[in-house]
Amino acid sequence: MNGGVRDISQTYFLTKRTEFTIIGNDFQSPAGVTSIYINDLLRTLKSDYEYPQLFDIKSNTFNTREGGTAIMGLNNVDAKIWNNTFKGTGAVGVYLEGDAASGTYAENNKVLTNNFKQAAYSNANVYLGEYTRNCVVQGVATDKVSDNGVDNKVIGTKANKMGPHFKPGDERESTPHESSCQIRTLNITRNQQSVLIRPLHVLRSGFFYLCLFV
Repeated sequence: MNGGVRDISQTYFLTKRTEFTIIGNDFQSPAGVTSIYINDLLRTLKSDYEYPQLFDIKSNTFNTREGGTAIMGLNNVDAKIWNNTFKGTGAVGVYLEGDAASGTYAENNKVLTNNFKQAAYSNANVYLGEYTRNCVVQGVATDKVSDNGVDNKVIGTKANKMGPHFKPGDERESTPHESSCQIRTLNITRNQQSVLIRPLHVLRSGFFYLCLFV
């Protein structure tokens, strides 16, 4: 859903955060593709938004190729990305960022105990953008982490900086909406109820986009 913020806010009255769990999937993504793209867009449009989406991404396998990104999260709060295995090549494993135009931070996100040993990313295993805040990355000494945000904590490895204007795959620009690939059924839980996502390119719910490429 693009636009229509007024209609959405008047039609739907949320009483709690919507929770999504993505677990146990095998993502095999073509070159230049982002495997999972989550954007809580409403946070950039309504400063008083009380119920940001909540994501739990765990125990998945991501196999990316040249110019690809495994997980891109924008404007998320309290997301947890943990115990996933990353393989193949690409630009970035996990990319987190907020929105400079609205001053929205991606904050309190956790990237924990993921395995990057079989992945060779050209830019970083984990990238925390300029508009990230109070995020935690826990890894091992060989993990490449770039921290450009505010009060983030990197444990187990040394972080570097890549600059605020970096975007994964700059050398081979591609967006989830423009890429084509085969998509299988996914194992997703929404608010403790199983959701079977059948072949489609973009799952849209409220004002976040969950783009899943398998």
